[in-house]
Amino acid sequence: MKKIFFTIMLLFSFVLICNVGESVADNGDLKNLFALAQQGDVEAQISLAGRYDTGDGVPQDYGQALKWYRMAAEQGRSDIQFMVGQVYYSGNVVKQSYKEALKWFKMAAEQGHSGAQYQVGVMYVKGEGVSQNYYEIKKWIQMAAEQGNVDAQAVLGDIYIKGQGTSQDFKKAYIWYGVAAKNGNQNSTHNLPLIETKLTSGQKAEAEKEIEMIWEQTQKNPQS
Repeated sequence: MKKIFFTIMLLFSFVLICNVGESVADNGDLKNLFALAQQGDVEAQISLAGRYDTGDGVPQDYGQALKWYRMAAEQGRSDIQFMVGQVYYSGNVVKQSYKEALKWFKMAAEQGHSGAQYQVGVMYVKGEGVSQNYYEIKKWIQMAAEQGNVDAQAVLGDIYIKGQGTSQDFKKAYIWYGVAAKNGNQNSTHNLPLIETKLTSGQKAEAEKEIEMIWEQTQKNPQS
């Protein structure tokens, strides 16, 4: 089970270590790396965590990897906060804790990480670590959708159809299904003609314009 999680961790590690720089991450000077990490250098902390992930110059130790990733996350790196949230959500390396996962996901979400925003919404849907709350679901899912998260766009369409946490609105459902469909979501493509029957020709024309506008906006700064 650890291997399943750390496949994700290793992908993060490879990218993040490469970004640290030759002088710190790749020169083999572990003493210098430790010193920088202990002094609070966030890139050094990420690099050291990555080395424990892979066993690069140190014994492979997932506990130590998580320790240093957490230290970097505590300094505000939203990508690392999201990753630490995934650790606690999956429970493959530490004891599963939805409350701890939600804490880290929210930290990242509040900084605008769309994947974390979507995950927070999902946890409110499922009541994982928190009571189910339709207002919170809609709030976080919409944040992610507006940043270009395709899964969130499709879910937001569902929310408007069901009127959960908001008033039922077939036009808005059509808009968000339309945006998600343009981004390749097959379920949304299937739902569009079903919702179209609920709209007047004028509403459909307005919705099509909004779909194009939203899609273009999200393409300027696509999020995961």
